[in-house]
Amino acid sequence: MKTTMSNWIANAVMVNSQNRFSFNGRMWMPALFDTKATRRVWKMSRQVGKSTGGAAEGTARSCMIDNFNILYVAPEQDQARKFSQDKLKPMIEQSPIIRSQLGRYNNVHEKEFRRGGKYYLKYAKHNPDSCRGITADMIHFDEVQDQNLEDTESVIEESLFTSKYKLRLYSGTPKSFANPIHKKWEDSDQREWLVKCVGCNKYNRLGIKNIGKRGPCCSGCGKDLDVDHGVWVRHNLSSSIAGFHVNQLHCKISHDTQESWDEILYKLENYDYGKFLNEVLGESADTAESPITEEMLMAISDKNLTNAVPPPPEYMNSPNFAGIDWGHMGASTVLVIGNMGPDGTFRNVFMKKYSDSQCDPDYCIPDMARIMKRLQVMRIHCDYGGGFGLNSRLAKYFDKGLVTSNVWSASAIAADQRWTTKNVEVPRLTLNRTRAISDYINQIRTGKISVPSWKKFHPEFSSDFLNIRAELRGDDSVHFVRVGSDDALHAAIYAYVICKIYFASSGAGYSLF
Repeated sequence: MKTTMSNWIANAVMVNSQNRFSFNGRMWMPALFDTKATRRVWKMSRQVGKSTGGAAEGTARSCMIDNFNILYVAPEQDQARKFSQDKLKPMIEQSPIIRSQLGRYNNVHEKEFRRGGKYYLKYAKHNPDSCRGITADMIHFDEVQDQNLEDTESVIEESLFTSKYKLRLYSGTPKSFANPIHKKWEDSDQREWLVKCVGCNKYNRLGIKNIGKRGPCCSGCGKDLDVDHGVWVRHNLSSSIAGFHVNQLHCKISHDTQESWDEILYKLENYDYGKFLNEVLGESADTAESPITEEMLMAISDKNLTNAVPPPPEYMNSPNFAGIDWGHMGASTVLVIGNMGPDGTFRNVFMKKYSDSQCDPDYCIPDMARIMKRLQVMRIHCDYGGGFGLNSRLAKYFDKGLVTSNVWSASAIAADQRWTTKNVEVPRLTLNRTRAISDYINQIRTGKISVPSWKKFHPEFSSDFLNIRAELRGDDSVHFVRVGSDDALHAAIYAYVICKIYFASSGAGYSLF
C-alpha cells in the first residue's frame, strides 16, 4: 500500500523531544497534506499548527523524494530565521528518521538531505532577489498576509520552471478583504470543515454562533460538538486550487479543559471584532482604510492639463522626470512624466497606460523612449521587480545613468536610501515602500501633487490610485495592500521620487550614485 504524506508524518515526525506529530484532536489536518492539488491555500487562525504543519511536510518530502528542493519564503528575514530555528531545527534533531537523512549542510538558511534535495529558507517581502537562482520543486509562501506578492511572486515562481512537481503552498492568517491571503482563498475551491451535530444532524461551519459556555456547540440545537467528526466540503467547485480554512475552534486543544476554553471566551469579550475574526476564527474582516479618496483626486486634477504631448508651455519650465511601472501577469505598463512647479507642486503632466498587446516590450519601449525624448526627460525611474531585463533594454535608448530602477524594502528608511551601482547595468535604489507611499499620499492630501484634468485622468488612471488599502499590523505599523491594479500610482511615485532625489542633489546627476 502506498504511504500517504500524512501517514509518513504521523509515524516519523517528532515535534519536539516529548511529542510525536499527531492528528488527535485535529482530524481535519491529514487532508491538507494528502490532496493531489499542486496549488494549495491554508487560510488559518493563529496557533492551529500552520507553521508546524508546513515544516513537517517540508521535511517529509525532503526525506521521501529524491532530489526534491523546497523554497520557503517569509516576508521578513527574522520570520525565516524563526521558522528555521523554532520549527525545523527541533523537528530534525528530535526525529531519528529525519535526522538520519540530513546531509552536509544544516544552517539557518539552507539544509541538505541525503537523497539530494535541499531546503532553502528565504525572505522576500518586496524584493525577490534572495530567491533568484534557486531551483525548486515546491515553494511555500508563508505569512502571505504580510507579503507583497504582486512585487515578488512572478519572479520567485521561476524557480519551479524545470520541476516536474511545481507545487505551491500559500499559508497565512487573514486580515482585511484586501489582503493577499484572502485573495488566494477566493481563487481556491474554499474548503470548510463542517462538523455534524449528533443531536439534530445539522452540519456546522464553526464560527461565533458555535461558541458555547463549555466549548463548541451546535448553532441549531445547542448540543456540544465533537469537532473531530467533520468533513471537508468545497464551496467553489470551479477551482482546482485546494483551499483549507482552519480556526481555533477546530482544535480540541482549545477546549480540552475549561481553562483552555475560557481563553476563547476571554478573547471574544476583550478583542475588538476584527481582531477576533482574524486571530481566533481565521476570517477576513473589513478593517482596512482607503487612504486615497475620489474627492482627494478630484481636488488635485488640473483642468489645464489635457494629457497631451507636449503639455502647455507654462508646464514645461522645469526639468521633466519619468516613472515606469512594468506590466506583468496581466497588469498594464504605465508611463508617468512630471515636473516640479514653481510653488513646489509636483505636476504629473503626462500619463500613458499600455495594456494587452501594447505591453509587448517591442512596442511600448520604443514608444516610451520617443515620448520621453520629446519631453527631454532628465531621469527615468522604473519598477525593478517586474522590469528585470526591461530596464536594460530601455537604458540603451539613453545616456548612461539616465535610467534607474526601484527596489522596495521593509528595512530601508527614507533617510537611508541605498544606491547599488556595482556589477549592475542599471543603478538600483532601495527604498521603504510604506514610507514612500505614505509620503506620496501626504503630498496628495496637502495639494502638493497635481494630475491631468478629471476628464482625462478619471477614466483610465483614478482607480489605480484608489485600489490600495491601509492595514494596521500587530505592532501598530501601517501596511499598504492593493485590491486591484495600482500600476499608475506606482509609476507616479517613481517619477516623484527621482525628481526629489535629483533636486536634493542640486541636479548633479551622477553624484546620486
